[in-house]
Amino acid sequence: MKRNILSLAVGAALVAGVSSASSLTLQKTNPHANQQVAVDATFEKDRFRHAINLGEGKVRVIFQLEDAPTALFPAVNPAVNAQAKGKVVGDIDFSSQAAKEYKAFLNQKQNLVISSAKQIDSTLKADIRFDTLTNGFAAVVDKSKLQQLSKLAGVKAVYPDTLMHATMDRSLDVVNAPEVWEMLGGYPEAGKGVKVAIIDSGLRPENPLFSGEGFEAPDDVPTDDYCATVDASFCNGKVIAARAAEIPEGFSVVEEEFMSPMAFNGHGTHVAGTAAGNWGVEATRGDLTATISGVSPAAYLMIYKGLYATPANPASSSGSNSMLVSMLEASVADGADIVNNSWGGGQL
Repeated sequence: MKRNILSLAVGAALVAGVSSASSLTLQKTNPHANQQVAVDATFEKDRFRHAINLGEGKVRVIFQLEDAPTALFPAVNPAVNAQAKGKVVGDIDFSSQAAKEYKAFLNQKQNLVISSAKQIDSTLKADIRFDTLTNGFAAVVDKSKLQQLSKLAGVKAVYPDTLMHATMDRSLDVVNAPEVWEMLGGYPEAGKGVKVAIIDSGLRPENPLFSGEGFEAPDDVPTDDYCATVDASFCNGKVIAARAAEIPEGFSVVEEEFMSPMAFNGHGTHVAGTAAGNWGVEATRGDLTATISGVSPAAYLMIYKGLYATPANPASSSGSNSMLVSMLEASVADGADIVNNSWGGGQL
């Protein structure tokens, strides 16, 4: 399964180092032990002042653990070893037996850390796991226990789980899209066969920018996403995958919001249209009309809703770091070639 990721906007602080281990036993040595610049688990009080606060001393945090994530495990990603030898190799196979075994190994190690963490903070609640692009979990913890928790064996670092907000203010002319189309043979070839994942506030699939006319979905679409298990009509030949992040404790959404990839606010639809909307769509606003297109009109779209309308700002969309990372991991595991993240505004 193809896994050439051309753009990943996950923070470097959340990406684990490369593991050279070949064993999946629980006695596996620390893969970072030989790194010249080790990243120690640290605790800085000022970094957690913007963490999602649940009241009564409870905050949301993300634990990064020491073992490398699946994308950096040599048996799953041949490039890990090949790069050291100056070679370029094939794709990451997240569906392989090696990937399944390594993910099970990471889950065991995570369970051990969570068990140890609960001996320090009996109220700790781990609710979101990561194993693809980073290795760790998100949790609700007692803020007064953070320093002790950060020093646990197996913990590489602890980060605040903060809010991110929808942002985007650039389009076709800025990136000289028409000129690039000509180099590719015209707009019908722009992005053809490329899978573009949009991590945002969802999509309105009925918009003509996302019509499946003239498209044929690839054979390797997900079999466990929203389209495959809930509503097949959300996808078509162009929109080939859709998921929505689970709502973790401490994050609130407005009652009207859709608990699905369906967009409540328009930001995600806008972003998806800008990235890969169909060419030649007539758009109107008031008395104005225009023919619009996405940057890569021939590309496939994969929708990952990680931003929701909140009571604090129902006109916009927001999501926690943990929600967004879970959608980033899902998009990569589903086979995205490009991942678009048009959000920011969080505090570190």
